[in-house]
Amino acid sequence: MTTDPRATTEYKYLQYETHDEGTIARIVLDRVKYRNAQNRGLLVELTDAFLRAEADDDVRVVILAGNGPVFSSGHDLAVRITRPNAIPAPTSTGRTPARVARRTPSSRASTRSGTTSTKTPAAGAISARSPSPRCTGTCSPRR
Repeated sequence: MTTDPRATTEYKYLQYETHDEGTIARIVLDRVKYRNAQNRGLLVELTDAFLRAEADDDVRVVILAGNGPVFSSGHDLAVRITRPNAIPAPTSTGRTPARVARRTPSSRASTRSGTTSTKTPAAGAISARSPSPRCTGTCSPRR
């Protein structure tokens, strides 16, 4: 096992190695203490390592491995990186995401007079009280 002498990138959460005269790149997850759980920093470095392997014309095979007894235990949602130390996403534009409008759980809409009216179902929708579409007239309405 030899580390690529051309490697200048130092990674905090993984190791990047090349083998067989640079034809094999080995990317190793290196958060053994956290069972290689993926946090934002690891994912950013992982993206960078894969892009690095892709840009190298000598690399023909990429091996993804994990140090320790576990390849990866999944995503580490408990760790929060504070803002000053945050690593921006590779495609980050610096803008905050647009808010998504939420639907109200109520099926009733309020009118100006303060009374409520039932919303009508969309065209072609089956009401909860209408008979089954397979019913030929002898079925009783569902309740």
